[in-house]
Amino acid sequence: MEERRVAARRIACIPAYLESSNDPQDLALIRDVSARGARLFTRAKLPHGLAVHLLLYVRGEGEAPVPANGRVVRADRRDIELSDVWPWEIGVEFDAPLEETDGEIEALSQRQQALGIIKPSS
Repeated sequence: MEERRVAARRIACIPAYLESSNDPQDLALIRDVSARGARLFTRAKLPHGLAVHLLLYVRGEGEAPVPANGRVVRADRRDIELSDVWPWEIGVEFDAPLEETDGEIEALSQRQQALGIIKPSS
């Protein structure tokens, strides 16, 4: 399988709001993220090229979410046994890198791994 990412991937479970022309505000779950893009689980299939705005909740409680604009570069149907709530896996490429939040995302990933919420990437 071809590696699509050009920046280091951070495995984490990050809640996010997803805004697009299809839906003014929908909930999504980010599975992994890099400075250049994210893989997220959604309830709806989003068409390739669709412009999206994300609000990523990577900071502590009560802190403002991190905004990110981008476009859909991939939409895949997830295996039915795994996808009752989140049937679609969407790839988003950001318009501008999120380099200023890379440390926060890495810290969140490490905390989630330490708590057993996610498994370390292999």
